[in-house]
Amino acid sequence: MFIAGLELHLGELAGHRRVSLLASSGGLLLSVGLGWAGRPVFGMKDNAALLLGVALGATSVSISARTLMEMGALRSRWD
Repeated sequence: MFIAGLELHLGELAGHRRVSLLASSGGLLLSVGLGWAGRPVFGMKDNAALLLGVALGATSVSISARTLMEMGALRSRWD
C-alpha cells in the first residue's frame, strides 16, 4: 500500500472524485457488511464482527493495489 500511495497524484484523484468516492465507499461498506453478516455464522460479538469487516477492507485494498501495480493498470485510464 505504501508504494501505491507513493504513485498517487492528488490532482488526478481530484479529477476523478466521483468515481473514487463511489469505489472507496462501496468497498468499505461491502467489507464491513460482510464482516457483520458473518457474525451469526461464526458466533461473533458485534465488536469482533466490525473488526473483521475493517480487517477485510484493509487487506482487500492492499491486494487490489498490488494486483493493479503488477498488471501495469494502476496508472491507466478506464474511460
